[in-house]
Amino acid sequence: RLQALLRKYNLASGDDLLVDIGLGRRPAVLVARALAPAESDDQAAANDSKAMRPLVIKGTEGMVTQFAKCCRPIPGDPVVGIITSGRGMVIHTESCRNLTDSKVPPENFLDVQWEPGLDEEFPVEVAVVVADRRGVLATVAAAIGDADSNIENVGIEEHDGVTNTLQFTITVHNRQHLASVMRQVRSIPSVMRISRMRG
Repeated sequence: RLQALLRKYNLASGDDLLVDIGLGRRPAVLVARALAPAESDDQAAANDSKAMRPLVIKGTEGMVTQFAKCCRPIPGDPVVGIITSGRGMVIHTESCRNLTDSKVPPENFLDVQWEPGLDEEFPVEVAVVVADRRGVLATVAAAIGDADSNIENVGIEEHDGVTNTLQFTITVHNRQHLASVMRQVRSIPSVMRISRMRG
């Protein structure tokens, strides 16, 4: 099994494979999966509750983990992990458009989930359609701050002189926090629509 894997990866020895794992070029979980002996159906059924338990995103066996910028997943989103060469595991939302067009082999998809009780901030993008009035950007920015969110980036797309679209990258803790921010912004009279931007 090891020799077959070395040929597949075009490596000369087991030591080269260990170096690749250590440098993050070969995720340990995929190497282990390839080297583990195949289970019988009875064994697989007996071990199903343990073997098929999804990985948590935070602290996944020392794997390098990144969050895709195309869909910007946040806790509460259904997510999937994609193993990529040289980048470790990249987390996408299950509905990310980039996944439907990708040529990722099925064996590179991993079942992942959010670790409960995460107390971190995650960037997410929202688009706010507003009436073109003086001070509306400052009003919306203040509402985002009042909802305990930080603004990382802002852009303005002008339309017809009547409405503008404000594009914000903000930080939130989870989907509930994002919903709270959106409710706060939606309550502003000049705001016509707010939506999450997705990949």
